[in-house]
Amino acid sequence: TLEWEKIPAIIKDFSDTETASVALIENLQREELSSIEEAHAYARLLELHDLTQEALAQRLGKGQSTIANKLRLLKLPEPVQDAIMEKKITERHARALIPLKQPEFQVTLLAEIIEKSLNVKQTEDRVVKMLEQNKQKPKP
Repeated sequence: TLEWEKIPAIIKDFSDTETASVALIENLQREELSSIEEAHAYARLLELHDLTQEALAQRLGKGQSTIANKLRLLKLPEPVQDAIMEKKITERHARALIPLKQPEFQVTLLAEIIEKSLNVKQTEDRVVKMLEQNKQKPKP
């Protein structure tokens, strides 16, 4: 034991919202967070404080585009988010899927990325090809 009688400390009275914010910010500073966990934390902070992405970015010392890119991941279907969490694909792979819009296409390409170990450039090329094929289909 250190046998200290006193320690330097700052004691603050926080509301529940402030306590939640401090916990989220401390969590964000851990390096092992997945991009999905980070995105959920950003979304929660935006909600707790009714902030804009720009205001949150300034408070956290991040770029607004960083916040926006993470939040976009939350719009992807659950299998894609799970694949990021399980480190089967990278955040960049996931972001490459966003232009496909339809969840079924995103999940189909996700399976191909994993099965064929596609890199991000190959994934982006497949997205372009899928978008082109989709445009050429005759509309009823």
